[in-house]
Amino acid sequence: MVMITAIATLSSIVGINQKRLLFKSVLFLSILRLLIPVSVMFSATLQGLMQSQRDEAVMVLESTQNEVETLTNREQEQSKGWFDNLKGKLNIEAKLQQIRQQADRAVHAAVYLLAEFVLLMLLMPVLTLWLLFKITTALYQIKG
Repeated sequence: MVMITAIATLSSIVGINQKRLLFKSVLFLSILRLLIPVSVMFSATLQGLMQSQRDEAVMVLESTQNEVETLTNREQEQSKGWFDNLKGKLNIEAKLQQIRQQADRAVHAAVYLLAEFVLLMLLMPVLTLWLLFKITTALYQIKG
């Protein structure tokens, strides 16, 4: 509002080119003022939509870590005789299958968290800057 009043006051003092430049600058600053909060609101909404998947991925990673620690501790604590040791080695295929499944879930969760980070922390700001660049070039009719 103050800028519009300033434009009206300066309209009798400055020439037509300065008026046009001043109008474009006010328009640019107004768009910038609206673009940043809209970008933040969009990012917050996107984070809210992804919250349940993020929590699930974190739980999978935590449970994987707990299971690995449990398996490691169990193997270290057990002092077995030669027969129990032989039985444990025969049952290793089931343990390996369980570890593979848990590792697959953990990798999937880690990839999801990484993709979410890239989307929210890298792509959203770059998209905002690109949009601001396009608005600026269109407003000031810059070739580029």
